[in-house]
Amino acid sequence: MERLQQSREFLDLIAPCSAFVAAIGRTMPTLRGRTFTETERDTVHAQLARVRATTDRIETAVETGDLTLEEGLAELLRGESGSGHARRCVWPGRFSGRRCLR
Repeated sequence: MERLQQSREFLDLIAPCSAFVAAIGRTMPTLRGRTFTETERDTVHAQLARVRATTDRIETAVETGDLTLEEGLAELLRGESGSGHARRCVWPGRFSGRRCLR
């Protein structure tokens, strides 16, 4: 029974990753030749920061077993601007320091 629960949890983690990759694979070709407004670019950058923070956190959890969520990352994932950097910066996972998109 425990093994089934672990398999389910594993699938719960892997399925959204696969769905994201598949969705982007379908969407990118439709954007060929598209020019984005500054607001659209800012929105894409903010969403990519959330994606990067999430994938960094998943990597850290898988490698270390540490499932705690730093407050800055939690704010970023909730879409809050809290510290003023949440829309542009990725808080550390297994990396030291903070990486900013700009």
